Amino acid sequence: NRDKLQTIGIEFKPPAKCTNKKMTTSDLVSVDVHCDKSVLINQLILTGDVVPFLCSVHVTAGRNVAIRQPTNQSSDYSDSMCDETCSYSSNAVDGSTNTDLYSQSCTHTKEENKPYWNLNFRRPYLISKYKIYNRNSRFKNY
Repeated sequence: NRDKLQTIGIEFKPPAKCTNKKMTTSDLVSVDVHCDKSVLINQLILTGDVVPFLCSVHVTAGRNVAIRQPTNQSSDYSDSMCDETCSYSSNAVDGSTNTDLYSQSCTHTKEENKPYWNLNFRRPYLISKYKIYNRNSRFKNY
């Protein structure tokens, strides 16, 4: 999980640069991303191998401004233990940092080549710090 967290792609809209990006992992399920310069953004797009396994995304502008903001992702996963509601993109911005897929507080995309997860802010925010939580590792395939 820690290796996957380090490969996450972060894109902003309107296009902006995260200057001197620093990524630190303090545990096996989360990564802190810090930019030297705050950027005014309307949208945050996450890409890479970690996207299918997201549990929570915190975006800091003095407080977590990601809570209950509009989201979407490339697909919604379901299986015999989890209908699509336990993998919705909006689960990552419910305010919970629970890392169990079946808690309905994580996202999960289908297996695909270029998974993505989008956060669309209702208004622009000046952002310099993000915390991304991955799922716990008790599920070997996730």
